Amino acid sequence: MALPGSISLLRAGRDRKVVWLLGLSGIACLGIGAAALDSPAPTAARIGYEFSTPGGQGEFMTFYGGFYAGIGLFLLVATRLQSLRPGAVAFLACSATLAILVRVYSLVQFETTTIVFYQLLAGEILFAVVGWVGWYWVHQAQTVSGDEKTGGPA
Repeated sequence: MALPGSISLLRAGRDRKVVWLLGLSGIACLGIGAAALDSPAPTAARIGYEFSTPGGQGEFMTFYGGFYAGIGLFLLVATRLQSLRPGAVAFLACSATLAILVRVYSLVQFETTTIVFYQLLAGEILFAVVGWVGWYWVHQAQTVSGDEKTGGPA
């Protein structure tokens, strides 16, 4: 049997950790988006993209700038709105895991040895770990919350 109030403390500790994970991931995504918006040509050149038309540059800025900045903003908003946290960590975990699978496939399929792609893979692995750990903590907090309400396991 847990001491009175100890379950609330456990839940609060996990919540703070999830907020930190989401906050740091949100800042990282905002940084990726800002780089793509501020300096699209050098950012694209680093990963082997070349813009042959203004539309290509616009598309790069839209996806890598706008979409990543949007993800970052969503993750940061989730640090303030507890109801968004389960979805935010699930999104981070699932999207980063699929990015890892596609990245590994492309590295093998296209025999890519450029270091930047391995750096991107490391970042994707970090995002996936953050997402899955965050999901676990959110799930544990929900389970602990159920114990607190019923006096036993949920």
